[in-house]
Amino acid sequence: MIPYLHLGSWEIFTFDALVYGGYSVAVLFLWRQFYEPHTKDLPRLLWLYIAVVALLGGSLGSRLWVLLPNVQLLFAEPTRFLNRDIFTVSAGSSWYGAFILTLVLMGILSKVLHLSLVRVLDITAPCIAVGQVLGRLGCFISGDGCYGRPTSLPWGIAFPDGLIPINTPVHPTPIYEALILFILFVVLWRLRLNGSPAGRSIGIYLIVSGSERFFVEFVRLHHKVFLGLTAYQIASLFLFLGGCFCFLYSMGTQKEGGSVV
Repeated sequence: MIPYLHLGSWEIFTFDALVYGGYSVAVLFLWRQFYEPHTKDLPRLLWLYIAVVALLGGSLGSRLWVLLPNVQLLFAEPTRFLNRDIFTVSAGSSWYGAFILTLVLMGILSKVLHLSLVRVLDITAPCIAVGQVLGRLGCFISGDGCYGRPTSLPWGIAFPDGLIPINTPVHPTPIYEALILFILFVVLWRLRLNGSPAGRSIGIYLIVSGSERFFVEFVRLHHKVFLGLTAYQIASLFLFLGGCFCFLYSMGTQKEGGSVV
């Protein structure tokens, strides 16, 4: 495992490097779509607006998700929250917080530009998936504690040199998620070429990503908070339900001959 990268005198969290590398790759795929026919009627700089919103929403939202249950930490050490650590993902973060705040900001952006939020989310769906792949690989390579429970299965991996070391073979849950998300990215990236009804791509993304996280949580180490489920499983259920709503919406727009992505 490689918790840190060293560039001369600079020491960088491997997880941070791959998370922001994933963000960069996601923006690249987003930018690429604005040179394709299905986005020709959208503002040419929309990809840049989305990229800025995602950076702000991701950086702030990921930290807020962690801080809200321990709000006293914010008042005890406000300068830490406001300084450079806010962009240091390893200091404590959650993808769900990033997603929720970015979704809110996307809604505001869509309203200001008089665009359909569903259509904007459709365009971003494959980009989110590919960004998450690199983020999960960052979890795995750095050994940051996102691994699962101990296992005797042949693919169990120990993280003796990880950021949070463990010598017992455990479920490599970041790899489970990265594989599923990569397949999801390939499907969504190909789907954009076929012209799908509004809501289809983001619906598929939410259904698959919510489902995979829900089931992976059964071999993770998070505490159960309600009805034997972890907070992440509960959040995953909301993603899944949101995905079902978007998918049903896409079926309605398809029947009406609505916009396609």
